[in-house]
Amino acid sequence: MRTAVDLINLSPSVPLEGDVPQRVWTGKEVSYEHLRVFVCKAYVHVPKDEREKLDDKAKPCIFMGYGREEFGYILWDPIARKIVLSQDVIFLEDETSEDVERWEKNKNTAAGPVNLEPISPSQMHENVEEVVHDEPQGALDQEVQEKSN
Repeated sequence: MRTAVDLINLSPSVPLEGDVPQRVWTGKEVSYEHLRVFVCKAYVHVPKDEREKLDDKAKPCIFMGYGREEFGYILWDPIARKIVLSQDVIFLEDETSEDVERWEKNKNTAAGPVNLEPISPSQMHENVEEVVHDEPQGALDQEVQEKSN
């Protein structure tokens, strides 16, 4: 609701003869550079003291509005499921919250942990034979017969 009020206060008004309410109230020139597409995808910088060495430096969020008491952007972090206020944000205004949700689903359905234990050459040979012999024997025999004719 606050974002809607901010946008109305930055829009020309008929009762003010086309002037902008915020300019009339404050006497200052109005800037539109801070405006962003509502519910667009955004990346919020994660400060060094809040991350480990190999953690991501930014996390995907969804833009929800503007800070009330101090300048900043209000964002929804779908991973941590909390509201974040930050000034250090990169916006992808052509991407929506649906793109963030789709990205999260893909991230959660990624392959599980990878087994990094070494495999001996004999085990590798056994695994290759299993793959080769997985094909139905009848289909393989038929293919050999066709090639020999």
